[in-house]
Amino acid sequence: MAKAAENFGSSASRKKLKDKNPALHASFIQAVSALSAQGITNTMRGVQQRRPPLYAHKDAIAALKVPALVVVGADDEACLKPSRFLKDTLPGARLEVIANTGHGLNLEEPALVNDMVARFIDAVEAKR
Repeated sequence: MAKAAENFGSSASRKKLKDKNPALHASFIQAVSALSAQGITNTMRGVQQRRPPLYAHKDAIAALKVPALVVVGADDEACLKPSRFLKDTLPGARLEVIANTGHGLNLEEPALVNDMVARFIDAVEAKR
């Protein structure tokens, strides 16, 4: 798992965390290294590989009537398209793209993410 964690942690979507907070990135690598190889394999094969893609749920997503905030890092290439899909499909969804940020946006920019979420909740509550 140590080798897998190092590989996972060096991906483009995790590089920003390493650049912004090397100590937190090292802690992340350590935590991933401690995971079960069998557990990760079972999750990838038994859950992620078998589930339908997000796009298969287009009609169900379009029928939702809930406030939604979609937050994605601008440098998280794998999640940009799905995030835009959610914004375009879910009625009234709001999309926030955080510049210079990867997949670990809540770790990379915790104050900014917390502020976005707080402002979103305040706006939702103000409409009730």
